[in-house]
Formats: sequence, structure tokens, C-alpha cells
Amino acid sequence: MTGRGGGAGRKTLLAPIHFIFKLLQQRSVVSIWLYEQLAIRIEGKIRGFDEFMNLVVDDAVEVRLATKTEDEKRRQLGMRDYDYPFVEALASLSTQRLPTVQVKFYSKATTFR
Repeated sequence: MTGRGGGAGRKTLLAPIHFIFKLLQQRSVVSIWLYEQLAIRIEGKIRGFDEFMNLVVDDAVEVRLATKTEDEKRRQLGMRDYDYPFVEALASLSTQRLPTVQVKFYSKATTFR
């Protein structure tokens, strides 16, 4: 009987909140893509989140992507820096490459690293 096994070898999709919880447990470094600010990403470790998927990111670094005229810029974020209103995607940057989850949710992450 092929194809009716116990699911061995089959990958299942995780709900976004479960994916975020898995990244939090593994203490993975993540890249947060912003919805309306495409040239900026936030990198850091997820420290916590709530039921609305508001993120608390530890050791956060703002990454301004390279353009034709400027090089990539990195800036350490503190407790009172920006509110980034929309997160477009969340990707793991660790060696264990987890898939990128395309999620759109509201986030007022004011407690960066």
C-alpha cells in the first residue's frame, strides 16, 4: 500500500502563530520584512509575541537594503526606536533553514533589542 502511510516523509504546513512560537523556542535569528517599507528589514531574535502577533524582538538591527546609490546600512535598535506597523514576512536566518511564512499582520513592536 503506497501513499497511505502514517505521514512519514510528508511535510505539513504550520499556522503562522505556531511558526513564530517554533522560532521563539529555537531562539533563531529572524528577518522581519516590513509591508510598506520594502527597503528596510529588522533582524533579531523573537523574545515574545501575543495573540495579535505583536512581536518583541531581542538584539534588533535595522537593515536598510543596498540600492544603486547606497550600500547596505545596519543600525542597532533600542527600546524607544520605531513602530513598524506592518510585517510582510518572517524568515529564519539560522543554519536550519525553515521556510518563509508570508503573513500580513499588524505589529507595534516597540520593544526592540
